[in-house]
Amino acid sequence: MVAPPAGEPMHEIHADAFHMRIWLIENWDGSPANLAPDEHDAIGWFSKDELGGLLLAHDSYLARFTGALSGQGT
Repeated sequence: MVAPPAGEPMHEIHADAFHMRIWLIENWDGSPANLAPDEHDAIGWFSKDELGGLLLAHDSYLARFTGALSGQGT
């Protein structure tokens, strides 16, 4: 379980079909569950080293997530 974010997202992506907000989560309990399977193929927790092996929905996500995990907040 992740507590609701207390502050503003570290990044937002606006597109024609969606609006995504990104927060860096550093503490949680349990395992993630896909509660919206019609919107997401899969969800999970990943380390920076695992990002390169993921199939992401948009080409820009890898750089954004890598930057977030490096503290750059791209």
